[in-house]
This record gives sequence, structure tokens and C-alpha cells, in this order.
Amino acid sequence: MVGGSYYLTGVGTYPVLWSPYDWGSLDYQHGGIMSFTRKALNAVKYRQNLLRGYRLSLWIKAWGGTCGPRLAVEPGVRLMRPPSKGWYFGSDVYLGHGVVLDVGEKAELVFGDRVKVFHHSLIGAFDSVRIGDNVQVAESVTIRDHNHDTAAVDMHKSMSKAAVSIGNDAWIARGVAVLAGVTVGSGAVVAANAVVTKDVPTMAVAAGVPAKVISHREQLSA
Repeated sequence: MVGGSYYLTGVGTYPVLWSPYDWGSLDYQHGGIMSFTRKALNAVKYRQNLLRGYRLSLWIKAWGGTCGPRLAVEPGVRLMRPPSKGWYFGSDVYLGHGVVLDVGEKAELVFGDRVKVFHHSLIGAFDSVRIGDNVQVAESVTIRDHNHDTAAVDMHKSMSKAAVSIGNDAWIARGVAVLAGVTVGSGAVVAANAVVTKDVPTMAVAAGVPAKVISHREQLSA
């Protein structure tokens, strides 16, 4: 624990040896040797992430929560307080570098199967945050189910809470803020840097500040 927070570090970081352009030129010059090396290094990195994930899964279970197999955790993931029985992680969840989970003792945090939360995103739950299967949360996203109560005389000491739900197969793009009380429907897309203050319907595309529906995705044929 460092400075009141729980850091998941441990087995090192993945070294950046060349730029993507260097990788391509070396592949060409050396007949695929560097491609093999890159795949080997990626495999090592993945095993390290699984090791960190295994440690976190034990921590979640020790505090009464539930965690499925193959949780993968990058270095620097931060828990603001210990887990609780309200934590539920499905299988094949991924937490990117610098992700912050700020979850109250009596709150609910639910990740479905194959949820990916990318680098430096923050999820704050003091009531309930539920994220469905196959959801991708891009970099620097904020998802909160609580806020200061601006109707109170002393808003800094008052908090309002309302559950947040994100449906299956949704995509939350980089820099989005999802605020308390919002439901994002299954298959919806929220464009980069949007601020979501109202519900986003199923298969809708929303953008802007505040976010508004700008189009709908075509339904995939069965």
C-alpha cells in the first residue's frame, strides 16, 4: 500500500525495444526473426499480466467478491480501498496501465466477460456500476455513479448517487465521462471526449458535450 492506495506492481514492465517502423524493417531484413521475437515478448508480457491478475483475483475473493478466470492486469492498477462482496468480475477481464478503481465498501462493481478497461481510466462506484459483456472502455475514461450534490448548502460535504449501467458490446471511446444515473444501451458507441448526462439507447452513436445521439448503427444480420 502506498499513500493510502493499493498498487498492483510486481513482475516488471514490458521494455520498448524498437518503434513499430523498426519492427517492420527488421522483419523484412531478417526473414521474420523479429516477428517471432515480438510474439515471444508479447507472450511474456501477457503471462506477467495474468500473474498480476491472479494476485488481484485472490485479493477480491479474500474480501468476499467474485472473480472469473484469466484476469489480466497491467502494472500500476490502483485500488483506492480494499474490494468487497459487491465486486464481481467475469472471465477474461483486462485492466490497463494506471486504471483506478474507487469503490465504496457497500457499493456494487460488476464487470461481465471480456470487459477491457484501457490505460488511465477511472471507475468510481459508491452505489452501483455494472458493465456488460464485451464492453471496451478506452483510455482516460471516467465512469462515476456519484457526484457532489449541488442543491445542498454545503455541496462539498454532500453527495448524490445513482446507478450506472453499460450494456453488452458497447464502446466507450477515449476521454469520455459517464455521469451518475446513466444507462448506455447494448451495442452503443460514445464518441471521444463526450460527457454523458442522459441515457444512450441501444445501438445508438452519441457525441458531444452534453452527449446527444447523432446516428444509429445498423443492426447486424442474424
